[in-house]
Amino acid sequence: MSIVDLKEAVAALRAGDVVAIPTETVYGLAGRIDREQTLRQIFAVKQRPFFDPLIVHVAELAQARALTAEWPEIFDDLARAFWPGPLTLVAPKTDAVSSLITSGLDTVALRCPRHQLALEIIRQVGVPLAGPSANRFGRTSPTRAQDVKDEFVDEVSVVDGGPCEIGLESTVIQAQRQGDTWKIGILRPGGVSRAQLQAVLEPKYKVEIERLHSVASPGHLKAHYQPTNPVVIVRGPIPEDKAPIEHALSRPLERVHTLILPATPELAARTLYAEFRRLSEQPGAIVVQQIAANSGPDWEAIWDRIERASSARI
Repeated sequence: MSIVDLKEAVAALRAGDVVAIPTETVYGLAGRIDREQTLRQIFAVKQRPFFDPLIVHVAELAQARALTAEWPEIFDDLARAFWPGPLTLVAPKTDAVSSLITSGLDTVALRCPRHQLALEIIRQVGVPLAGPSANRFGRTSPTRAQDVKDEFVDEVSVVDGGPCEIGLESTVIQAQRQGDTWKIGILRPGGVSRAQLQAVLEPKYKVEIERLHSVASPGHLKAHYQPTNPVVIVRGPIPEDKAPIEHALSRPLERVHTLILPATPELAARTLYAEFRRLSEQPGAIVVQQIAANSGPDWEAIWDRIERASSARI
């Protein structure tokens, strides 16, 4: 595993290799979308099942539209508001998009990342890049280059773009028009909140936004984002001893680590995965307390990740 610079990363990607690159959300395991062997390498390195689709990363709106058979007009408003940024749009694909990327579905997930290194890499490679998070399937996503190195050792190279600004994956949405109403489905909550979507769309459109579960989005499994230590969600006071946690997990524990969520959802998102990793350095369990102060609509993406990472609730 080596740290590579922009020039080296572009050369490797052009040649069909897989390289971990930074984005504002998490580090991605990138590969060009027009090489089937490269796409297969992404799945192999991640140990990712083929039923979980990949997000395609573009440098500009024109690249995204060239890969879609249908582009809802509402996506133009969303792209203007949130691209580059942590919003992934799901639309019907063209034949130019490999079925490996879409898990055999007729839709493709597209995003323009808000990270200058990522954008420059895509521009210089000359084709969009598939880019799932740079970690083993189901594990905690990386927010630093060191996380990628710890995960893969010497299997892939990584471009060090510093700590990720947001720290959680992108919001994934689909849109369907029914009469005069746009039905917006949030397939995965993330870096763009429901309130932000409403603020952009409601002045212009009649919209209904709801949380949906769909195989068209990556990260749709109930168990995902898991650190090495098991995570236990506590709804109520944190137990004074570890017995209730051991009972919930049906095993003895060396110790219990408490994850204290920051006061704001933005800071919680930025630090969550780093805390998962830090609190897994010593064996034990990670306890997270869910209270009124760290719940509510603005915390939707954080609790989506914590709940998928959890092994028990008490």
